[in-house]
Amino acid sequence: MKSSLEQFIEHAKEHTVIPVWKELVADLITPVSAFERIVGDQSGFLLESVEHGERWSRWSFIGRNPLLTIKKVANQLLIEGEIPLEYDDNGKILDYVRTLQRNLSAPQIENFPPLYSGLLGYLGYDIVREIEDLPPPANDDLQVPDAILSIIGEVAAFDHWSQRVFLIANAIVKPQSSESEITETYYETKSRLDSLMLDGAKPLSEPLLDPPGLNTDPVEVKPTMSENEYCEIVEKAKDYILDGKFFFR
Repeated sequence: MKSSLEQFIEHAKEHTVIPVWKELVADLITPVSAFERIVGDQSGFLLESVEHGERWSRWSFIGRNPLLTIKKVANQLLIEGEIPLEYDDNGKILDYVRTLQRNLSAPQIENFPPLYSGLLGYLGYDIVREIEDLPPPANDDLQVPDAILSIIGEVAAFDHWSQRVFLIANAIVKPQSSESEITETYYETKSRLDSLMLDGAKPLSEPLLDPPGLNTDPVEVKPTMSENEYCEIVEKAKDYILDGKFFFR
């Protein structure tokens, strides 16, 4: 099964994030080998659905080439990619996410994977400073972004129950686009889908490896503070929590 231009045009009447997709048999490909083929050294993700916190479930998701990536770094928003969206750049990623929610939507498609579009990433602890008025943070010695969120661009969704894979490429369609503009977007997105399919079929050298042995030397762990120092910090934190203060310097 696969999507069609007619479906794409119909979905674009009510939505702005539209998938072009194809369903294939995938009983000889594992998600890990597919990740190596599809993502390789690029940025991407591999997500597994899990039941009861311990057992792999029905779906595996492999993604690459986001339509947009937003990073919060040192009170600034860094945006990689372009979408037809006007917003007030106040440096707050939560406000930007709300703008995305107001302006972007994707269709619900029957018998489709539960994850094929949307935002994927993380919000760090300090993002709460966009909500609460708090003291200045400690010195940022790690230089890690406070948040990174991406709009899913291309994804391979493995259905382990049916031994099929959905290859999906998403496009953003401007509201009030003409049918010719929507058609052009469809074929551009279909070309990306074809590239995704070709990359998924690339040959790999997959040697059989021995499992890691248990006869390795234990890693030496060195605490950064004494037990008494740690307990004093914990007690101080408990006092702050009781006082209604969740942050301290």
